[in-house]
Amino acid sequence: MKNKKTARKVPESIVPARPSPFRNHGIRRKKFQYSEALL
Repeated sequence: MKNKKTARKVPESIVPARPSPFRNHGIRRKKFQYSEALL
């Protein structure tokens, strides 16, 4: 049971930490495409 709890806590802390950079990347990509379209 203790192993299951730690295994559950690890992915949970990793999941929220991942979307942040991923979202930033998406915004950067969109901004880049938008500036390219304007050019």
